[in-house]
Amino acid sequence: MNETKEEIMQAPKKLMIIFLIVAWILFLIPIPLIGGLVGGALNLVVFILSIITITRGRTGLGVTMLVLSIVVSPIIYIIGSLILSACAVHAVATSPEFQHSVQELQHSARELHHSVQQLNK
Repeated sequence: MNETKEEIMQAPKKLMIIFLIVAWILFLIPIPLIGGLVGGALNLVVFILSIITITRGRTGLGVTMLVLSIVVSPIIYIIGSLILSACAVHAVATSPEFQHSVQELQHSARELHHSVQQLNK
């Protein structure tokens, strides 16, 4: 009977760790809304399970998972947002439309500079 109770007590621990790792991986994947919706939901589940764990007397595990959920998860989410931003900037900067726009702006700037020089003469 004690083994079964110990297995029952281990189940939320394994579940919280798995959910937290999956949430963190989803936070780092540069696909919009995947980390925020699915990863955020998993993080919320870990948060709730950690509170339940604290109320059942496993304070150390519960507080550890609560801190990971509240403190570490937002940091990983911010890192994932930076990765997404870097991917978006790279995609825009390497697109042919952007390169064409840059060339047009450079041409317009040269024409403007030439016109200003003509007016100053």
